[in-house]
Amino acid sequence: MTSIKTKTKKKKRNQAHNVIYCSPDGGETVYIQKKNGHKVLIHESPYSKYERQVQKESYLSDTQACFIRDRYPALKDAWEQYKALWALTVTDDDLNYPWY
Repeated sequence: MTSIKTKTKKKKRNQAHNVIYCSPDGGETVYIQKKNGHKVLIHESPYSKYERQVQKESYLSDTQACFIRDRYPALKDAWEQYKALWALTVTDDDLNYPWY
């Protein structure tokens, strides 16, 4: 007796089921995380962009930066000009951040 083998169709998996949406900071940034662990940024709020920029530029205001500014007079003068320009242009109204 011979049995007849029938071909079974493989179901195509929906790619949407292979991803997980995650947000490590409460919705400010949203990533798609695939099952292989790879993350892709799909949304980033202005606030989180500024936070990332602050982290990248934090070295400009630490103790080492103060030492370097004292060591190089031209850099110290430029820093003082920056602070003066900041004080002249930024008002209390500018500090009312749109995301709060």
